[in-house]
Amino acid sequence: LDPAMVQKGVERELGDFARFAVFKPMLRVEAREKGRRIIRTRWVRRRKPDGSVRCRGVVCDVKVPEVQLLMKLILSHQQDLINIVNNMAPS
Repeated sequence: LDPAMVQKGVERELGDFARFAVFKPMLRVEAREKGRRIIRTRWVRRRKPDGSVRCRGVVCDVKVPEVQLLMKLILSHQQDLINIVNNMAPS
């Protein structure tokens, strides 16, 4: 995959994280001090049929069944959710 296209895809995904407030980066030390769990993540990078690159940040170790189901639902319908939110914005 073209590194420039991957970078653009990662930036877009991080922008979506910020826009939907689903992710708050913090140092491991800070997370431990606050009693927060450190959740492992990874990037999934794929070339789409039109030649563009799609990058997704994926949570790897969520153990709570309700959260697992919610995360699968969100990730599988992410573009639909973005379209819904965009259509809700005042014109």
